[in-house]
Amino acid sequence: MTLPNHIAGGIVFTGVFGGIAGVNILESPGLLIVTVIGATIADVDLPQSLWGKIFGPVSRTINRRFGHRTITHSLLFMAMLGVITKAVCEVFEIEGPYLTVMLLGYFSHLLFDMMTVQGVPIFYPYKKNPCVIPADPNMRFNSNNRRSEIAIFGFFVMSGLFMQPLMSDGFWTTYNRMFGTIQHLQSEFEKSEDLLLAKYRYREASNEYEDSGYVIEASGDFAVLWDEKDGWKYIDGNPKSLKTLLEVIPEHTGKKFEIKRQSFVSLTKDSLESILSGAVVYEVHLSGNKQFGAVYAANGQTERAIAKNMELKLVDYLNLSEVPVSEKSKSRVQKVRYKVSPRIRTLESSIKKLKRKEIEEMKAYQNHKQQLQDVETRLSSETDIYQRTTLQRALKKLKGKEVDLPDYSDQVAEIEIQVLEIIQNDNESYHDRREAATAAEEEGTTTISGPLLLTGILTTIEFGT
Repeated sequence: MTLPNHIAGGIVFTGVFGGIAGVNILESPGLLIVTVIGATIADVDLPQSLWGKIFGPVSRTINRRFGHRTITHSLLFMAMLGVITKAVCEVFEIEGPYLTVMLLGYFSHLLFDMMTVQGVPIFYPYKKNPCVIPADPNMRFNSNNRRSEIAIFGFFVMSGLFMQPLMSDGFWTTYNRMFGTIQHLQSEFEKSEDLLLAKYRYREASNEYEDSGYVIEASGDFAVLWDEKDGWKYIDGNPKSLKTLLEVIPEHTGKKFEIKRQSFVSLTKDSLESILSGAVVYEVHLSGNKQFGAVYAANGQTERAIAKNMELKLVDYLNLSEVPVSEKSKSRVQKVRYKVSPRIRTLESSIKKLKRKEIEEMKAYQNHKQQLQDVETRLSSETDIYQRTTLQRALKKLKGKEVDLPDYSDQVAEIEIQVLEIIQNDNESYHDRREAATAAEEEGTTTISGPLLLTGILTTIEFGT
């Protein structure tokens, strides 16, 4: 195969398989140069080749000693080339996937030469038999056929143009973008080393919308995004959601983001708000020396709360205030809610099942009883001996299959008693909590002197370049 074909084919082969390994050879000229070197260096054993002219004496020595397509077209030479490449990178402190690119480029040369009529002895010098793909020589390429070489070059060029997005974005990124689901967004997010920008489409009612945001968190069911203009966004992957997700496409930005946590102790309201100003607040845990009020936007909803401890997530803004005693007491009592035990629903469902079962068995009992009566009536009036014998057998069979009269009243009554006991416990618990809240109100009537002081943990997102 000619030099242009090895260069073009090596770039396509290394670009595609490098993309599978997470290597983008198009991101730097150095990787492209190493690709070309790896894809052509095997022909150093040919004095009239490019590398043969660069390494003239070495090339002529190899050619006289071994010939063309022997030692330099083998796995042994590939291993030597890998050792040399790694040593050069370590000596000159070169960072990057140069070893992977060099080996892929070199292997492309072997692979393409194996597709020619002559083949290559890749196990040389242990085995000198040429290895070929495919076995039929009529299906392999002829290196001396100019028309065939031009057709191969055209194929490589077209393949490179067609697969350029795959080489640039990488195999798995292209794969995840092709499907465009939230599960594939999660896959891309988990292996990404930079910040992802998610562009997504969704349907709400009969209308379609487009939106985007930086991916901060992603799972198989949802994704949390940040947008500099609109703040926090939440993508719900549940198909039963009001907003039906149609497509989500991840894009690599090359930027970085970092989750930072910092604790604070006894900060005034103004001091904390100055820290929060301009920050991308992912999560904040607050504990005050007395109850405080908060107006905040989280998960796209504006909320109000009065408490002594708060845990807020995905906060777009947060305004804090001290709470007068009257409001504090009122909120404490209002928060007491009557809770119905889920056990009641389970027991009521059991009662319904027993009653349905009783109805079904009653129908079976009445049906059996009616059949007995019908057979006995027919037997008393039947005179034919054969028919009487048949009816007697049927009567005996029905009497042998006894059907009891169903009665589940005791079981239903027992379950109803359990329901009443649970309801009574729920009532007692509700009244106890009301009394506790009332007692807390009475204790809270004394105002804590001094300013509101807040302690907690703040988790923020910081974006880099």
